[in-house]
Amino acid sequence: MTVQAGLRLTAVAYRADHKLLLQGITVDVHAGACLGILGPNGAGKSTLLRLLAGVLPPSAGQVLLDGQALQCWPARARARRLALVPQRTELTFPLRAREVVLLGRTPYVGRWQQESREDVRVAEEAMALTDTTHLAEQAVTTLSGGELQRVVIARALAQQPAFLLLDEPTASLDLRHQLEISSLLSTLRRRGVTIVLATHDLNLALALCSTVLLLQQGRIVAVGPPAAVLTPQRVRAVFAVDVCLAHHPVTGMPYLIPVPLRADDGFPSFTLPDEEDHYGTRDDSSEP
Repeated sequence: MTVQAGLRLTAVAYRADHKLLLQGITVDVHAGACLGILGPNGAGKSTLLRLLAGVLPPSAGQVLLDGQALQCWPARARARRLALVPQRTELTFPLRAREVVLLGRTPYVGRWQQESREDVRVAEEAMALTDTTHLAEQAVTTLSGGELQRVVIARALAQQPAFLLLDEPTASLDLRHQLEISSLLSTLRRRGVTIVLATHDLNLALALCSTVLLLQQGRIVAVGPPAAVLTPQRVRAVFAVDVCLAHHPVTGMPYLIPVPLRADDGFPSFTLPDEEDHYGTRDDSSEP
């Protein structure tokens, strides 16, 4: 029997420090799909992503990769199938950006061997895709947060994974690079890479994902096509924010516009100081 390629979670739960962080998670990530994991802070998004990557073992249930329990995969074989881009990466040793990206080739390089020309070519292509070629000779300890994030994404791409898992991939990027990473993920999906991303950006999920999974307090609220899951009513229920659904005037894609919070929503109100208090002086030409 042929096993369909993909990731599957079956009745997965995760407990840490006697606290149940996730429970009853069942979802299929089919090959070639783009799954968005959404939810408010503390909902369990990053934990779920780490379970999918094999960084954390489930407390109950199973995580399957291509029909086989994830923990049964040898580390090198798993690294050729799965690549994880964490939300934060701490690199304290001053490796050059090129060297960090080449670390993504580790699953393909034998012990005591050096990288081949093919390894170098793949790494250079990954840097070109993430607009980091000009950073190649810089020490990663000197890079900005956004630059480092793109280098780490390049390292993951150098693994040539079938499944790319990203935790808040655009959170520390400027507007241009947010758009470029979004475009890159769309391109990778067209090339057959399966993408799973945890994000707070509901509009990124609407534009990019084929399926979204909405979490609240460690449980699935809804899963399905983005437009069907991210309704104004459900966003209000989960995030306690009102949104308006609109369509982009250029692309025609749906997007959500948040309605400003009011004091009666439990949001504190602020009174700005008057001009004299704020600046220390007041220019009033009517006074002598």
